[in-house]
Amino acid sequence: YLRITAEPEDSSSQKQTDVEKSDDIVRKNKMVGESISPISIDVDRKLYNDLGLCKLKPKNNNSSYYMTIQLGYRPLDAKLGPTKFSFILKKACIIVSLFSDDTQIQDAINCLKCIDFPFTQEAAIDEITLDNYCKLPSDNEIMEMISDKLFKYAEHNKIKKVTVSSIFFSIPMDMYRVIMFNSKMPTLKEMTLSKIKLTPTKTSAQNDDEKKALESYCTFIEKDSSYTELHIVKDGNTMKIEQKPKK
Repeated sequence: YLRITAEPEDSSSQKQTDVEKSDDIVRKNKMVGESISPISIDVDRKLYNDLGLCKLKPKNNNSSYYMTIQLGYRPLDAKLGPTKFSFILKKACIIVSLFSDDTQIQDAINCLKCIDFPFTQEAAIDEITLDNYCKLPSDNEIMEMISDKLFKYAEHNKIKKVTVSSIFFSIPMDMYRVIMFNSKMPTLKEMTLSKIKLTPTKTSAQNDDEKKALESYCTFIEKDSSYTELHIVKDGNTMKIEQKPKK
């Protein structure tokens, strides 16, 4: 792994040389990242990006792969752990977990904007599980940011099942996100939301199917706002809410 260091500026030609050196270092770091395929990786977000680990390709489909990305930085004497994402790839299932002890949600969101999730180039994933272990309440933005990242898995995979859970606090999610999961993941058959509260949307329906789906979500929320878990299943061209998961 090579680091980019700034050199004293003395001329335009020197600047050009420095740029070329930096580009060469970035290219070589990407080559290093492409050659890596261990079972367990623990890195900070800078090293993760420098090595291009989002494009990591497992060599053995029968193994489980673990990757942890530390989003923020902590002094060595810090009592609380840093905000981090962990990814576990188990054959056809990707498990994504977000951990944060005291980092403000906006800080986590800002860090999220700078990374792409790993294993999106795989072609055998059909199930996604997201577990949120944040110990601070949050708003819709965190789910919007994370779900946008999750949609990338559907570009090369036929996702059939998605499970989203919040361990400590209920997290709000704009109900139009359900519509988006359905459209971005056309093979999706079911979703389970645990401690995820659907909220009214300001996004307009694009067609009659979306309009009917949003109306049914609003009706459900009005009838029962105390739910803790939802099961959402494919129903024609839309997703239909069921309160209790099927056994």
